[in-house]
Amino acid sequence: MVLECTKKNFPYKCFYSEENKQIYCFYRQGMAFTIQLNPLDLSSSLSDYRYERITDLDLGQMVLFQGEVLIVRSSSRVLFFK
Repeated sequence: MVLECTKKNFPYKCFYSEENKQIYCFYRQGMAFTIQLNPLDLSSSLSDYRYERITDLDLGQMVLFQGEVLIVRSSSRVLFFK
């Protein structure tokens, strides 16, 4: 997938959920990919993903709490995403 964004956008942090067998990849400019892994068929697992724009703000330090809540620092704010 080609993202329409500036050169300042890059994958900032990725998390893996053992329970859901998913990778969550967050980009600096508020974009996110959820990639579903299928351990039995690696060729099809790369095409099974969801893209979303979670915010228009730039994302900073982040942590995924209990695999469900993303806590992000953006400038002088703390943001929560479920």
